[in-house]
Amino acid sequence: MAKPNLMILIEACCNHDRMTGVKDTEHKKIKMEGVIVVFIPIVSVAVIGVLLIFYRKYTNDERMALIEKGADAKIFNLASQRSYGPLRFAFLMIGLGVGLLIGAPLEEARIMEEGVSYASMILIFGGIGLYYSHILESKKRKDEDKVE
Repeated sequence: MAKPNLMILIEACCNHDRMTGVKDTEHKKIKMEGVIVVFIPIVSVAVIGVLLIFYRKYTNDERMALIEKGADAKIFNLASQRSYGPLRFAFLMIGLGVGLLIGAPLEEARIMEEGVSYASMILIFGGIGLYYSHILESKKRKDEDKVE
């Protein structure tokens, strides 16, 4: 009796690993890599969530301790603090962009390897951008303190 086409296909799939020499350990390795790829984001989000919860809890405990002692808890008011975050972010992005622009010719001229040229230039110019934003922030703070 002739085998149905489906049975032939199933047997071919089952025998494929034996015919190609693929071992069970290679399948297990691939499955384990898949598990790791799935769990890394899940664990990362969970850890960040736990850290945020503990940060909020301890900030609240500090605020309550200051209030119990009769001290002023205005240091926790984020709205009253001057924010230079956008300035820092802008200079960091400018530095990263310049780092990419400088890294490309270095890699093309074979002065540095591809990964090294981009990574080093991004870090160097990103750091320079953050340093420059720090200088501007401190000048602005001095000017604002003189006015007040």
